[in-house]
Amino acid sequence: MENADDLDSIFGEIFKIKLMKRTIPFDRVIHAMANFTFYFLILFLGVFFLLSIENFSFEAIFFESASALGTVGLSTGITASLSGLGKFVIIILMFIGRIGPITFGIVLLNRRKNRNIKEYEDIVI
Repeated sequence: MENADDLDSIFGEIFKIKLMKRTIPFDRVIHAMANFTFYFLILFLGVFFLLSIENFSFEAIFFESASALGTVGLSTGITASLSGLGKFVIIILMFIGRIGPITFGIVLLNRRKNRNIKEYEDIVI
């Protein structure tokens, strides 16, 4: 499946989302779901790593992780008390949040080989 038209022809009317007499394109829905899933996967991993290496409450660690991933700048005050590894996890979450979860996922998961790109000469018509 190379484009959204292929998906649209397969799923038909099942996944059409209509809002205020307009239809949201299926590829936008897929991108939103991918963004949502990747964001919470990264947030879950960050919270998991911090809970395994730090001795703070779940709420404080979740707030710090979500704030770092969202690049909000808010803190419960535990960032200075984190270990070096804990600060590194927060830095990684901030970096991923800054470049965006989808961009980061594309960089990590894009394993395409260099395609044979043929250069065509310019033709004046």
